Amino acid sequence: MQRVINILIILTSWLGYLEWGDSQSAFLIEVEWLLLSGQSASASDFAHPIIFLPLTGQLLVLIALLQKKPSRRLTTIGLVLIAILLLLVMVAGLTSFNIRIFGSTLPFFVVSIWHLRRKQAN
Repeated sequence: MQRVINILIILTSWLGYLEWGDSQSAFLIEVEWLLLSGQSASASDFAHPIIFLPLTGQLLVLIALLQKKPSRRLTTIGLVLIAILLLLVMVAGLTSFNIRIFGSTLPFFVVSIWHLRRKQAN
């Protein structure tokens, strides 16, 4: 079951939706692809905490997923690092009354609560 949760954490983290300017928008997976494929402005883009922490979190969840017995602690640390960005996205959606931005974060937080409740039960 922990493997399923780890996969869902990664997949739902990519659903985060951003809008800026007049007609620009992207899902987080698109932004990550631009960064990882080298199409971004510079390599220093990775150094920004808003980018570095969630990417590190996804990497930790992926490492936990690839372990023989997925580590719940590693998953939780990764989840918290990803949640930093998605909480900011959620707040941006709330303050701008944008249901698409706000709603894009809900699947991640549902899976996060599921993981944390399972962790408490054991």
